[in-house]
Amino acid sequence: MQVATDNGLLDIKLNGTSVPLPKSDMVLPGHTAATRVVSDATGFSGLGSPLSILDGFQSGENTLEFYVRNSVSNLENDGNPAGMLAIFSSEVTSSDEVHSPEPASFVLLAIGFGFIGSATAVRRKHRA
Repeated sequence: MQVATDNGLLDIKLNGTSVPLPKSDMVLPGHTAATRVVSDATGFSGLGSPLSILDGFQSGENTLEFYVRNSVSNLENDGNPAGMLAIFSSEVTSSDEVHSPEPASFVLLAIGFGFIGSATAVRRKHRA
């Protein structure tokens, strides 16, 4: 995901929990004190670096919330609308885990081979 905001991206929450993203202190336009914002996602000078959310997803519906702070451009606060742009992409990677069958699967396999063997023996007996 890549995000650009006007004027500052304060937080991103996935299902109500803050996503751990790199943050830095920045003095936003019209302010004198620094505000903690998500790095690389503040200002419309271009899209920030790609941000990855790897944990916190649940099966079914997920909710992403973006908290944006709009700074004043003048005392009347006119002519400065808030804005945000987010571009999403999905990449599925394969798991490095190796899955082995459960012991019950081996038991069922052995029973199946037993039935095949029994059926073959009965057939041979009837032919002779």
